Amino acid sequence: MKPADFDENAPAELIMNFSETDTIPPEKSLSKMFRHFGPIQESQTEVDKEKNRARVVFKKGADAEVAYSSAGRFNIFGTKAVKYELSHTITETFKVQPFVVSLGQEDAVLCPSS
Repeated sequence: MKPADFDENAPAELIMNFSETDTIPPEKSLSKMFRHFGPIQESQTEVDKEKNRARVVFKKGADAEVAYSSAGRFNIFGTKAVKYELSHTITETFKVQPFVVSLGQEDAVLCPSS
């Protein structure tokens, strides 16, 4: 369902949930497949093998909608079981962000010397 303030020129993402990890194509293949529907943000194409999912972010929501309606209808992944989700709100990256520990002096107490 489109949000009330839907803008067909705003980015949107197509999320694919695969039944098995070994059926998920690599990111480059996904980009190549979905580029036919319109310009994508290739740097945001991701594969999450832990959760059997992948995503492609389209520069325009209208292109994402065409990809969403076409992907399932034409079985672009062949006989592989794939569930598609369309989101007009771009989610955080699938990839785990590194945990950064700050070793700063935030807790230090400054005392003037006498």
